[in-house]
Amino acid sequence: MMAWCSLAVAVLACSTAVILIKASHTPPVWLAAERLLLAAIVLSPLAFRDARKAEANPGWWRTALWPGLFLAAHFSAWAAGARMIPAANSTLIANFIPVVMPAVALLLLRERASTLELAATAVGVAGVAFLAIGDIHGGPGLLLGNTLCVLAMIALAIYLALSRRLMRGSLWLYVVPLYAIAGMVCAATALALEGPPPLPAAGEAVLVVALACVPTVIGHSLMNRAMGLLRPQAVSIAALGNVPLAAVMAWMLWGEVPSSAFWVAGVACVIAIAMVMAPSLRPSCHVPAAEVR
Repeated sequence: MMAWCSLAVAVLACSTAVILIKASHTPPVWLAAERLLLAAIVLSPLAFRDARKAEANPGWWRTALWPGLFLAAHFSAWAAGARMIPAANSTLIANFIPVVMPAVALLLLRERASTLELAATAVGVAGVAFLAIGDIHGGPGLLLGNTLCVLAMIALAIYLALSRRLMRGSLWLYVVPLYAIAGMVCAATALALEGPPPLPAAGEAVLVVALACVPTVIGHSLMNRAMGLLRPQAVSIAALGNVPLAAVMAWMLWGEVPSSAFWVAGVACVIAIAMVMAPSLRPSCHVPAAEVR
């Protein structure tokens, strides 16, 4: 139950990302770089504390190399795509990792999704397909934004699966180099594509700090921990909780009223989450957690 509570906090924290990204005017890849590098700096004291322990692996920082590359791809594509389409839709697509997680988990982890998880995935897929049909005639801006968010979603699934496979021991010894590597990759990409970093105004600095501390330090760190405690498909389905949360925040802040198609997709997401959570919440049914890797 504690693992699910931790995952719920992660989902709530991650749902704020699209709001902060759309409020910012910093070029998208630079924004991704800044939030990642700042998150690494904030958490570095915890990593160095654990690195001094006798059991720390001397090459602990190398573990996060490949996940860091995919995290950089996720944040870069996500930051760009989220500004092109409504917050509700971008959050739905970028977090719809249950579509690809069964294949990713099978290829990278040799783990098969259960029948219940596949049924929950089918419910969610039906919802997002209904939403996508409504967007297909929305013009080139929507099409490009949707495409970038789909790429971000695939990169997110691979990054989380690699975290389950590679993370061992201290969470901080894993996520600090993860964020640092991803941040440096984003910074190099931003320098090539967007030019030198802009001088941030006070308001932009607040948004970057919020992005680093809430959806990154809290959200992604707890999401990585959940990948070691719960089944990958269950975590990916639970991440769909970002969708209704982000939609409500965008509605309240900017008046982005979700379409009727979105509400159908949102309800499907909630049903899918309830399906994978139900067995672990039954007092008479014990569902063993996956081994922390």
